[in-house]
Amino acid sequence: MKTNELIELNNEKRELLTEENKREYEKVLLYLRLEWRLSNHATEELLNDLLDHLLEAQQNGITAEEFFGHDTEGFVKDLIAELPTESRRNTTALLSILTIMPLGFILVVNGLANLITSFFIEPKPVDVGAFVVSYILLITSFLIMLKYVIRYLKKDEMAATGKSSMKKRVLQFIKLYLLSAIVFTLFILPLVFLHTPFVYDIPWYVSMITGGIILIVMYVISKRI
Repeated sequence: MKTNELIELNNEKRELLTEENKREYEKVLLYLRLEWRLSNHATEELLNDLLDHLLEAQQNGITAEEFFGHDTEGFVKDLIAELPTESRRNTTALLSILTIMPLGFILVVNGLANLITSFFIEPKPVDVGAFVVSYILLITSFLIMLKYVIRYLKKDEMAATGKSSMKKRVLQFIKLYLLSAIVFTLFILPLVFLHTPFVYDIPWYVSMITGGIILIVMYVISKRI
């Protein structure tokens, strides 16, 4: 069975759980799926097997908390230790998507913006050197933020009791907003203040075509993972 089919099957069977059992199971599900270094297919197979056993336990009056034990995080970490890691090919593909696909979006949007503004003002040359520095800072800070968010989600999910206070939700939003603002600022600052000798006239259509090609290639790669 393919990975996407396993995910769909899991979604269907999960609805058979009681609300409490479903909440506990989804803690395990989220924790495992956030472990991006694990084999995606093997993870989904394990999640389905685990769900089958939990459904059977539920019929016998056993709760998910009893099924997983009082240390759910420890239970999940034991599962992680047994799962195979993702292949180097798929890991490289995933990292390529995370680091290169944003470039495609930026180039397409930049080309479209230049096309529209060209009707009103003369196009300005592009400081390629400043853009490269900006993009490196953008991707580096994004990956650091992503690592933090994943770690936070795993910790928060395991500590969740089912209901989050409004204060906690607001604080979570503020933290994410501030992190996003930092990432955006690190991208913009070099574009505004850094000047290099690598300045070129790049037509809007070159930017759009290049960005489009990058997005198509990344889409094809994502379908092969």
